[in-house]
Amino acid sequence: MRIALSALMISFGLASVSGLETIPIYSTGAFGGIGDRDINYITAYTLYHGTLGYSNPKIVDNVYGWANVSNLPLHTQWVSSYPEIVPKQDPLYAWYLVYSTSFDASAYALNTIKINGSWASSSYGYIYVNQELLQTNGFGWNPTPIKDFEIPLGMLRPKTNTIDFVVLGKANIPNGVAVSISGTAEVVPEPGSIVLTVIALAVGLINRKRMQK
Repeated sequence: MRIALSALMISFGLASVSGLETIPIYSTGAFGGIGDRDINYITAYTLYHGTLGYSNPKIVDNVYGWANVSNLPLHTQWVSSYPEIVPKQDPLYAWYLVYSTSFDASAYALNTIKINGSWASSSYGYIYVNQELLQTNGFGWNPTPIKDFEIPLGMLRPKTNTIDFVVLGKANIPNGVAVSISGTAEVVPEPGSIVLTVIALAVGLINRKRMQK
């Protein structure tokens, strides 16, 4: 019986996940209307010598007048922190706005996480995942096309993961980003629930053997 119970625990441990769930990571403008703050994103105004300010970006109907919401995936809107956290400066001086979102992966089996989406920005941009470059989009000061992306497992961490959408800007040029993103993963059950399940299976196995006698 001990051997059978040990085998049961080992076999259960090899498959200790409890089903696919949606990861709480959100598209820009997923909640709220024009003028509202997007609390799922933080914008950092960045120069070459460091970060100078933070803000929750506002949901906007357009950035230039070209970036209409109707061109975006469902439940996605443009967000912008321009010109709120951009100080006055030489119009020719370039800088970056970093639109960041994050999620906690500690409840998930890391090798089952799948995150993908699409994005566009007001000018040339980058995606960084945990400070590693994933993708670039566009060229120069021109608006970018909507571009698909998928985050490989090798870029993810067991706990907090940060995704940065970095957009090139100037003091006299509006700046914004639109991100459609979603993810799924298998949840790792709590240790206590694993123990209870093993005990229940063991009791069932014992009762079955008794009935066979």
